[in-house]
Amino acid sequence: MPAFVRFGSIARVPLTLILLLPVWIACGDGTTDPNGTVTALSVTPDSADVRVGETLQLQARATLSSGATVRAENVSWTTQDPTIASIASSGLVTALAGGKATIVATTANRTAQARIVALRPLAVLVAPDTVRLAEGTTVQLAAQIQYEGGIVRPATNLSWQSLDNTAATVGSNGVVLARAPGLAIVLATAEGVMGEMLIRVPGWFSVPPLPLPLRAGHAAAVAGKLYYIGGNSGGEDYEATNYVYDLRTRTWLGATPMPTARDQGATAVLGESIYIIGGINPAAPNNGFSRLYINEAFSSAIGNWLTRAEMPTARSARADTLNGQIYVVSGTTVVEHYDTVEVYNPATNSWSVGPSIPTIRSSFALGSIGGKLYAAGGEVPGGAATGSLEIFDPLAGSWSSGPPLPTPRFVVASVVLDNRLIVLGGFVAGSGILAIVEAYDPATDSWSALPSMPEARREARAAVLAGAIFVIGGVSEGGISSRVDAFIP
Repeated sequence: MPAFVRFGSIARVPLTLILLLPVWIACGDGTTDPNGTVTALSVTPDSADVRVGETLQLQARATLSSGATVRAENVSWTTQDPTIASIASSGLVTALAGGKATIVATTANRTAQARIVALRPLAVLVAPDTVRLAEGTTVQLAAQIQYEGGIVRPATNLSWQSLDNTAATVGSNGVVLARAPGLAIVLATAEGVMGEMLIRVPGWFSVPPLPLPLRAGHAAAVAGKLYYIGGNSGGEDYEATNYVYDLRTRTWLGATPMPTARDQGATAVLGESIYIIGGINPAAPNNGFSRLYINEAFSSAIGNWLTRAEMPTARSARADTLNGQIYVVSGTTVVEHYDTVEVYNPATNSWSVGPSIPTIRSSFALGSIGGKLYAAGGEVPGGAATGSLEIFDPLAGSWSSGPPLPTPRFVVASVVLDNRLIVLGGFVAGSGILAIVEAYDPATDSWSALPSMPEARREARAAVLAGAIFVIGGVSEGGISSRVDAFIP
């Protein structure tokens, strides 16, 4: 029987219970354990990803002087980044915006932290983003998700889709199979966001035709879209139409028409604008022997046209950009041929005169490569075809000669791709309409043959979109054409 202690006449608790009291009082340190004081505090989990709008329950654990680890009580929770994540008194975190947040738990003068990454998905990043894939071969794609705040994580539960299964298919595992020449956009979707990559399968392939058969119009690619503007649909029918091709939907749509209907204008792209300068329409005002002075620019950013300073010499010519300016080279009217080079400066909306081209020509190939202009082929006064290649160096301020185009011809289409001037189709007396494709490489100062077009055409126009050459409209043996073919070297 335990001994009792009396103070006066009042009985007190047993002495053994008194000796135990200090241990029970120690539980005032904020824990549920009666066997020690808090020596350390931790938060579980101490780091975590939380999608924006979702929650995560945190737990604080206390380490006691006895070595025991117990759930901490009377914990004060705070967030150091309240715009990224909030924290309730219960330890429940809510992700508010993309970024990183530090959550702090405090009890018994001890603190601990948890690192929270709040994830708001922005896009899927697909790697590689572009692949040239030979027909019949495969490539494995991988994907990550980009989140707000510059955070990137591996993507899971991906959905894959090819927008052109004729060119390439993709499996649920992200393996792409190239099936036939063409361009295929491959989509990857996860967490409600999307990313894409491009498959290029080399060779010629068919593209949906223009809504209207047209010749000698104006082709350009800008801001991921392909445009074909104006042209002639037969006889005196000059068009102001503006067709835009969407690679994702593989369809032609209408855009704001050109203010002045015409064909055979000089076309150049500068920034997000397409400039169409000069050309032909006998019914247009200020036509100058049926050729135009008019300079109009289509802004793809606003979807509208601006009228710019008129070209000094009305004519049908060719143009390209060089050092932020547009060079309009040589050309013709109904009765005259010009060696003129006129230079348009969009910054000042003004014109200046450049060094004349040695060989007067029209309907030729023109391209800007490595800070120089290259002019090849064309029709010379008298109607003959030339193969002459002439090169303008703006630093020297003069023209020089290069190896001639192997097949002299005019009314050609031309583009610059992979630092080569590529000349497509055309016409030459005695041979008729041509399907020939030849490329000049300044690095080797030589010409090479590329696979011929599927159909011979003259007065077609060409532009490069997504690494493919699109050859649009023109005249075939059957007349004015709406045909569109594309080629990936």
